[in-house]
Amino acid sequence: MGQHATAPTGRDRRLGRRLPVAMLGALLIFAFASAPRVADGASPASPACPAHRASSSGPSIAPGATGPLVPPGPSAVLLCRYAGLGQGHSTFPLLAQRDISAAATVANLVGLLNRLHPQSSHVISCPFDNGTEMLAFFSYPTQPALRLTISLTGCEVITNGHVARTASLPPGATLLARLTELVG
Repeated sequence: MGQHATAPTGRDRRLGRRLPVAMLGALLIFAFASAPRVADGASPASPACPAHRASSSGPSIAPGATGPLVPPGPSAVLLCRYAGLGQGHSTFPLLAQRDISAAATVANLVGLLNRLHPQSSHVISCPFDNGTEMLAFFSYPTQPALRLTISLTGCEVITNGHVARTASLPPGATLLARLTELVG
């Protein structure tokens, strides 16, 4: 006995078109509901110091990171200090950290950082660069934290991944001394 195929009715055709649309709608609702976001009046998640310095961190995703080294408006900064080569460690571990929320201190650091001279685009030699670094995470009330990588030896380059400055020229020595004083 052969099977007979029946032609879909008008109701079946309408359901066939509605089902994919309904599934897509449900998927979008689920994705939106489970996506991380900042609630009105809430702050983004606070950054944390990694246990070891990363060999490559890529550019910061913070809005405004392609303008000044530190865009205006941070409310706090987390400083993370890492060991370099020849300091008894081979994995660049975290040595010290300090979370700073005093508005005057944060503003002072932002001012010093944004006054640094641009890093040279020419080929240069950076003697005694042993990899000693700090990471600075500047927190903003309504946007992701800005991450700076601060090289404490060699050419003393400070970058957010888009903008690079050098602390080997004034006011770099003042900035590095202040950072060392704050973190140890």
